[in-house]
Amino acid sequence: MDWHGLPQGGYGGPIALTLQQGNFSGTLQGSAVVAPYAIELTHAQLRSARLARPMQIAFSVHLPKVLHGDYATEGKLSDMAWVGMPEALGKSGIQADWHASGTDSRYQGSLTLESGENRLHADVAGLQKSMTLLLRGNLLGGQLLRSKVEASFGSTESVQGTLALRRIPLQAVFKRVPGHLSADITLRAAASSPVWTGNIRWNLLPSQIYQEPLNGSGELQFSGNTWDLKQAVLTGPGLRLAAEGSLAQRLTIDAQVDHWSGILPTASGMTKLHGWIAQREQKWQGELHLQGKQLRYQKVALARLNLDGSLGAGDKLQAALQATGITLNGQKVNMRSNVSGSLQEANVQLSLQDDQRSLDLGGTLQHAVAWKFDLAELRFQDPRLGRWSLVQPAVLQWSQGNISIATLRIDGANGASIRVAGNYTIGSSQGNIDAEATALPLDFWDKALDSGIRGRWNAQIQGRCAGTCQIRADWGVRDTVLHWVAGDTSHHVAITQFSGNLHWQKDGLHVQSNLRLADQLGTFQLDANSPAVLQLPWKAPTQQPLHATVTGHVPGLLLSQLPTGNIDVDPKGDITINLRAAGTWGKPLWQGQANASGLGCYIPEAGLHLEDIAAQLTGSGDHLLLKNLTVHSGSGTLHGSGEVVFSKDLPYQIHITGNNFLALNLPQVQAAIDPDIDIHHGQGKLTINGKVETTRLRILGTDFGGPKPSSDVVFVHGAQQSNTPSNLAVDVRIGLGKNARVLIGGLHADLRGDLQLRMVPPSTTPLLQGNLQMVDGKYEIYGNSLTFERGKILFNGPPQAASLDVLAVRRIKNSDSFAVNNETIVAGVRVTGNLSHPVVSLYSKPSMAQNDILSYLVLGTPSTGLQSQDAVLSAAAGQLFSAGRAAVFGNSLSSTGFDFGVSSSGSGSGLAADMVTLGHYITPNLYFSVGQSVLGDGTVARLRYRITRNIEIQTESGTQDGANIFYRIDF
Repeated sequence: MDWHGLPQGGYGGPIALTLQQGNFSGTLQGSAVVAPYAIELTHAQLRSARLARPMQIAFSVHLPKVLHGDYATEGKLSDMAWVGMPEALGKSGIQADWHASGTDSRYQGSLTLESGENRLHADVAGLQKSMTLLLRGNLLGGQLLRSKVEASFGSTESVQGTLALRRIPLQAVFKRVPGHLSADITLRAAASSPVWTGNIRWNLLPSQIYQEPLNGSGELQFSGNTWDLKQAVLTGPGLRLAAEGSLAQRLTIDAQVDHWSGILPTASGMTKLHGWIAQREQKWQGELHLQGKQLRYQKVALARLNLDGSLGAGDKLQAALQATGITLNGQKVNMRSNVSGSLQEANVQLSLQDDQRSLDLGGTLQHAVAWKFDLAELRFQDPRLGRWSLVQPAVLQWSQGNISIATLRIDGANGASIRVAGNYTIGSSQGNIDAEATALPLDFWDKALDSGIRGRWNAQIQGRCAGTCQIRADWGVRDTVLHWVAGDTSHHVAITQFSGNLHWQKDGLHVQSNLRLADQLGTFQLDANSPAVLQLPWKAPTQQPLHATVTGHVPGLLLSQLPTGNIDVDPKGDITINLRAAGTWGKPLWQGQANASGLGCYIPEAGLHLEDIAAQLTGSGDHLLLKNLTVHSGSGTLHGSGEVVFSKDLPYQIHITGNNFLALNLPQVQAAIDPDIDIHHGQGKLTINGKVETTRLRILGTDFGGPKPSSDVVFVHGAQQSNTPSNLAVDVRIGLGKNARVLIGGLHADLRGDLQLRMVPPSTTPLLQGNLQMVDGKYEIYGNSLTFERGKILFNGPPQAASLDVLAVRRIKNSDSFAVNNETIVAGVRVTGNLSHPVVSLYSKPSMAQNDILSYLVLGTPSTGLQSQDAVLSAAAGQLFSAGRAAVFGNSLSSTGFDFGVSSSGSGSGLAADMVTLGHYITPNLYFSVGQSVLGDGTVARLRYRITRNIEIQTESGTQDGANIFYRIDF
């Protein structure tokens, strides 16, 4: 202290104290003032290793000016936070404010504690031998209602009171468990000599866990260091937990969970537990019986669980575990285990088994100063790897963080063997390893790629670590083949060489590896060096230099045999690789090239044969440049260039142009294009921008229905689209050049128009804007030509919502017409609606009956009503109207078993009785159809059932009802 006099008769100055109390030590620094009737400590800081930050302190004490007067004190503590303080108490520390006044025989005051959203207030009132606290406030996100605690002092000490807690969030204690607790807690305790005796009772008011109600109650009686739990119960939907007793005698626990989903939303199943635990003469004893059925948590499932265990006098230990139907990632395993002996030494047996594999091990587990496991039995069986077994006993030991294996060797069939020995001290740089694998079976198959590898592998690794590690590893294969399935054909190629070595010494790392396939089907070489040294614990040397070369050759013959889906690769051309890497491990810089030339393939879905495919990838530091990409198709060529960046998500960009490139070459559609497209990928988003112009477009077919799909195509109109958000953004203009025509049956027309195709993430729906128009279009029907006056498809949204505006007419001028003064009659067909639901109707000028319009379209004269004429008009109506109906069904009626056509309704006369019908065989003997009148408003539904080979019965309902019996003769 360095104090000096102050005005008004006081004195003071800086103060520095060193504090030591038990395991606590720290320093207190501040300024102290002693004045008449007052003592103050200001700007004080308490520092300690146990505090997360210095605690700020300020307080004052006011002395009475008269004998028997009142004392008074007030103060403030802030930034009160200790190391490991729960986050629920706040991150900014606790602040305390207090004030009090009175004498040693009568006093009163208040105390307020605050931290974040927590605020606890206490009113204090006391006498010489008693104190009363009135508590209230916000606690851990919940509330402490007005509560009272009373204490007495003197020859007999006691405490009693009640705490009313309401809606305390469970997440304040268990971060991942939502819910809240409300409870009334009563405490009564008294001290006799140094021993406190009393009880704590609690009543759990309606509470929640995962939105499920909880209730409970209980009592804890205590006397000194002994306690006894009385009727502690916790209940909820499908949940009951009960405990009673003491550790000194026996604490019994019973629990049953009928539905885990009520406690953990991602869990399910049933669990039942019964057991007891006790501590007698410093020795633990107890029993445990656990059963579970149909348990599931996240991706792990368990069909049945049984666990029985006991720990008796003399540390005698017995345990049996049986778990069946353990399922993880689609793999189902059964497990059985038995443990017998003592806590110091026990025999352990473990068995794992699935439908094809099994593992059995057994040994003795010892624990004194260190853990030690004498492995005496080990058997493993796998249909691909064969049968393996332990050759001689092995020892696994763990002592003070040091793990060691003393020569573990297992042998398999055909000379296969694995040998491992070594040790490592966790958290240190000390360790060694000596491992060898001889004729290790390789038999792996990837279902997604329809490919695998089969053969035998030899490898050896030796290493020593003492600060810096020195490791040598060598590997190689023999009798090994790559095999795969392409289409319905199995392929394989022998690996004549796959060998390599790794030397990691004090002067750095060197890795060399070679791969060579038989029949000159490919080679790869890797050579890498770095001055980086290996130290434990391992840390990636991201800043250390790296030098590497990668070379290889892949002929087109190998590519033609690999599984490439529906693409047929030509057995010609090749790919060569000659790349070099410099820079650092964390940021390698690439140089060199990878070239593809002379490749080709056939794409059946597009009818394309791509030829002379060539490309060049050039290393340019932290990215690869794509140069000279060329693809020939038809008489045109596609060109491309771009780059790939070696960073997160591998962003890339490609620019594609072309000239008269044949993009579709099917019997129904042929298209040559001039593309100018930019493709960008980065930050998980793919963007396509640019334009595509057609240089030649032909839409061909044999009837009005348009191109027919193959028989294996399945239409799914109305199928629900995926809800998965798309990361594809598209903005492409599609323009039809001058050489675009549609030639389908009697329809001949030029096509003109421009479309803008857009997709905006996260939507998966393409949007089209623009129009397509038929120019100089004609439609031939029964030797007559209909001219297209309008032929537009207007797009402004999803493609299926495009509007139709089509009018095809025939002009007739003769004396048989209805026209006055022999004026020209205009008869035609109008198509409106949209692509999903086109509407076909007849049109005329001047207005006339529907059958007359159709007669003018087909015959050039009004309808006569003759039966021979009606037959012709009925067929024409079927051709016109069924085309519109077929558009709705995606031209898939025949491939799905539906019959579509024009038939008579069986009533009425003329065209009014003709109907467009749609029918389907529900069973081989039961046929159902519906029909709509071609020119009228009639509808009909028919149901026909074949009773015998020759007799059928038919009922119909609609505009008219009826029934018929048919006798059928097949010849």
